[in-house]
Amino acid sequence: MWLLVLLLLFPASTQAKSYDFDLYDEITEYNVDISILPSGQVDITEDITYDFASPGHGIFRSIPQRYVDGPLNKNIDLNLISVTDASGHPWPVTEADPADFSEPAWNLVWRIGDQDKTVDDEQQYIIHYTVDDALLFFDDYSEFYWNAIGTYWTVPIKSSTITLQLPPDSLSKLHEPTCYTGEYGEDTNKCAVTVDNNTITVGVQKLDAYNGVSVDVAFAPGAITAPTLTERLFHLAIDNWSLGLLPGIALLLMVLIIADRPAKSRRPLIPIYEAPEQILPHTAEFLLVGSNTARAFTATLVELARTGYIHFVYDDKKKVVTQLRRIKTTTPSNDAISVTLLQDLFGTKTEVVLKNKTVNQSYYMSLFKKQNKDFAHSRNWFDRRCEKIHTLSVLVATLLGIASGFMVVQGFDHGLYHWGWTGIGTIICIVVYVFWQRKYRPFNVAGAEVANAVEGFKWFLRVTEQERLKFTSSPKLTPQLFEQFLPYAIAFGVEEQWIDQFKNILVEPPSWLEGPVHGLLLLSALHTMGTVSSQFKAPASSRSSGGGFSSGGGFS
Repeated sequence: MWLLVLLLLFPASTQAKSYDFDLYDEITEYNVDISILPSGQVDITEDITYDFASPGHGIFRSIPQRYVDGPLNKNIDLNLISVTDASGHPWPVTEADPADFSEPAWNLVWRIGDQDKTVDDEQQYIIHYTVDDALLFFDDYSEFYWNAIGTYWTVPIKSSTITLQLPPDSLSKLHEPTCYTGEYGEDTNKCAVTVDNNTITVGVQKLDAYNGVSVDVAFAPGAITAPTLTERLFHLAIDNWSLGLLPGIALLLMVLIIADRPAKSRRPLIPIYEAPEQILPHTAEFLLVGSNTARAFTATLVELARTGYIHFVYDDKKKVVTQLRRIKTTTPSNDAISVTLLQDLFGTKTEVVLKNKTVNQSYYMSLFKKQNKDFAHSRNWFDRRCEKIHTLSVLVATLLGIASGFMVVQGFDHGLYHWGWTGIGTIICIVVYVFWQRKYRPFNVAGAEVANAVEGFKWFLRVTEQERLKFTSSPKLTPQLFEQFLPYAIAFGVEEQWIDQFKNILVEPPSWLEGPVHGLLLLSALHTMGTVSSQFKAPASSRSSGGGFSSGGGFS
């Protein structure tokens, strides 16, 4: 009975032992000896006494070997010399994947211990290695900033001492030696720095888990041999090697642009007063920009209206065309897409309300482009060699785009900043390439001449009245001429300028435009012609459901 009472009254005395550090791994002593040589090489020996509370295979030591220096990378060279116990017997060491220990990708990880054997109690690990390119050089001093004890040790450290041996009379008088403790990102000074001639000692009583110690020492100019400019540039190039790919990538895209450059017209650009023979409005747009837009759709509807197949019904209250009315039951013989469009819009009906009619205009854009491309081939206007090279160019640009996206994501995520900047530079090159090729048309000489004529026709349609007076042999502006060329003006995107040329000429609306559009309303109604395609109902969219700190720990 008394035993039960005691257990109920004093449970904490039993529970407290389970939280005693004697029952968990810890580092009882962590001593670091650092010798900085006049050559700039750093010789480091770490003496770690690790207490295993339960059997484990060993420890791992993680040291960053890649740093961010401004927008670029700076790498240090780590050379492991030995890892032994207190008796000088070597410990097995393998280089591990940082991801296995949740370490940053820019860290070098040494797995120390035998994976086939376990150890327990106190074990001593003496790690000896050298570091090159660890110092930073400035005009009035050089600096050694080193995270001697990393912030990712998952166990507490009872006692630690860091000793730095310096070249004689090398300390800078501008900056005192400093130490920092704490978790990653902290800069507390729970450490003591002692300077004795050429020896600096940093003492720390206790470090909690995930707490580390950094030392910062400045040297007088000339005390440490600085690398030459050639050596710095060489290391910068090696550490950021991928940036060297950018000139090659830019040159490759430039060569592809030059190689698939189409022929140019031998004639100067002059105003043309009519569309080239057999060139429909949507074909004219294709020849100018190498593709088709929603303007081709609207221009085709206006052309069907002009040739008597349909009428537009204008709503003066909504200020837009709201209906189409079919007039002829026959279909055009010179344009397969017009036949498809009439069937799609009307079927067996004679009227259609635009806002209630679903039209997939993207589908028609692809139809326009395919038909016009086939038409250009049939007229022998395209250079087959240029087309093949352009296809290769697009493939290369696509692959470069995929690779550059990978480099940006992986580069900045894994501290490979030069990868990231190379990826961004490549993306910029691709954007320039796409912008340059946005209106690519693989014309031969014959095709270039036709395109030049179409460009001259567009020039005539978009000029102001004052400019038109300068043209020789310019046709007289009549309502018939207005209707004939309006579809082309819409396809070119210059319908506003074309309509403005007739503001004092047009009195009656075209026969194909129904509604109260007489007088002042006529011009207003005509100005809405270019927006007819936007009045249709769109199809429903488819739905579908820090680097810079070393670390370590034990591994089991």
